[in-house]
Parts: sequence; C-alpha cells; structure tokens
Amino acid sequence: MRIEPVPYDDLSPEVQAMMEAGAATGMYTPIVPMQIMAYSTAVMTSMHRQYEATFRKGILEPRLVELIRLHSAQTAAC
Repeated sequence: MRIEPVPYDDLSPEVQAMMEAGAATGMYTPIVPMQIMAYSTAVMTSMHRQYEATFRKGILEPRLVELIRLHSAQTAAC
C-alpha cells in the first residue's frame, strides 16, 4: 500500500509556507515526503522545526550538510 501525498493545492497556507521555505533553502529536496507528513499539521510543523534545527541552525555549514546528504544517497544507491 502506498500513501499518496496531499496535493499541494489542498495544503493549508501555513503548511504551504513551510514547504516553500524548506524548498527555497534546499531543506526539502524533494517535497513529496513532506506532503505525506502534511496529513497532520502537527506532524508537519514538528518535522519542519526539527529540520530547521538540524539543517539550518546546526553546527555544520549548509553546503557540507548537502554534501553529506548526497554521499548518503550515493552510498545507499538512491
């Protein structure tokens, strides 16, 4: 069974703003997993805050974090 993402146009303005902010900074690439989390605004908000704390306010520079993500994806053959 596959969980379909919430269509972007069906998201609340609050959730759309979180997704746009995350996509603009490269935090959400792609945004589809977050559209699945968006079935619950509370879960989406929590995930967004966690991602911000990890990827935008962490101790590593954003560019290094992106390199780590790419290496992880390559290693896992994604």
